Amino acid sequence: YSCGHRENGRLGHGNCKVCWSPMLIEEIAKIKITGLAAGESHSLLLSSGTVFSFGCGKDGQLGFGNEVDQFVPKKVKSLLK
Repeated sequence: YSCGHRENGRLGHGNCKVCWSPMLIEEIAKIKITGLAAGESHSLLLSSGTVFSFGCGKDGQLGFGNEVDQFVPKKVKSLLK
């Protein structure tokens, strides 16, 4: 679940609307999250050794080798074994 301002996809809901109440992040609803880290405009999630990231891609902080915003959680493939 996440809520707040959605600029740059920072909430993981797939759009940029404001979300005033906690809303399920559908993309990862069935995945057990065991850790998380949140920056000002991006988030990282950990599940069974897999890292997902979403939000503002400025400066490459999402781990995809570019500066593209990610609006739903996506696996960081460079970290997969």
